[in-house]
Amino acid sequence: MTLCSRLFLLLLVFVSTSTFADELADRIAAVPNPRTTGGWVSDPSQVLATRTDAINHLISDHEKETTDEIAVVVLPSIGQLVPKEFATALFNSWKIGKAKKNNGVLVLHILDQRRIEIETGYGQEGPLPDVKCKWILDEVVVPYFKKGSFADGHYEGVRAILRALKDPDIKHDDLIAGTETTPGDSIQELPKIPERDEITIKNMGTVQRSIYDG
Repeated sequence: MTLCSRLFLLLLVFVSTSTFADELADRIAAVPNPRTTGGWVSDPSQVLATRTDAINHLISDHEKETTDEIAVVVLPSIGQLVPKEFATALFNSWKIGKAKKNNGVLVLHILDQRRIEIETGYGQEGPLPDVKCKWILDEVVVPYFKKGSFADGHYEGVRAILRALKDPDIKHDDLIAGTETTPGDSIQELPKIPERDEITIKNMGTVQRSIYDG
């Protein structure tokens, strides 16, 4: 490999890293923070409209009792960013949970990637370890999603999270039991999502300018 080729590859790596950071920052800034209006649900496409108030009430009641904070975020797209990494960045940016207790929980659902993540603060890793998060997603939430019941799926997911937080020793069967609704009873149509949104197009332009501007 020639010196010019090596320098060009290094330039590509630098530009890609810089663009990733820019896009991540842009997308984090674009997510509406529900705490500015006193809620806990950020859902720009209103997929959870039929259950938003109920979810907000569940979380608010629990927060008053325990100081735990739970945010539910449903986004049409985050471009090519990785949902897990985005969840961590959003969690840290919003500082979910009380500072001294680190007792926040974030539920992040990315529609076009069909991915959902549960991010927890260090203070919640006891009652909500990875295995319990997996049980909640795989055995409570996803069965609703498969039937098109996205609002009920999130509602029941939050209820399961609250069961885990209230009883750190809860067993598998008790954690996934006790749903109030049935998958398929209430169905939501997902919004049409463009292949490239404004943030993607903006950062694609940044890459091109960075490479070709001399």
